[in-house]
Amino acid sequence: MSTRNPVHLRSVADLADAKDLRSVIAAALANTPIDDHALRCAVWSFVGTERRAGVPPALVITRLTDLIDNANITPLAAREALSRRVILWCVEEYFGHLGGDALAMDSSRGVAGIRES
Repeated sequence: MSTRNPVHLRSVADLADAKDLRSVIAAALANTPIDDHALRCAVWSFVGTERRAGVPPALVITRLTDLIDNANITPLAAREALSRRVILWCVEEYFGHLGGDALAMDSSRGVAGIRES
């Protein structure tokens, strides 16, 4: 007996939200210098939305790295370092917090939507 993952059909509104979140990430990537905090918040929002929709983590990572590649960030070493950070943020949001104290770090900045301890 073969088991398959259920297919989650997404509403037009959900697809539009995901597109809007990708646009926010693309805009953050276009800023010079890149605001890591704003980018991380946008990545977490996008990844959370995709996870709740049942999008596999590999596809979420591919979508994020495509956004980075399309931003044409130079030099290549800077783009690769940014890709590593974004993938780490993706994994943290998709699978849960991996280490450190991100909530304390974010609450010190007063970020909306982040619980304060």
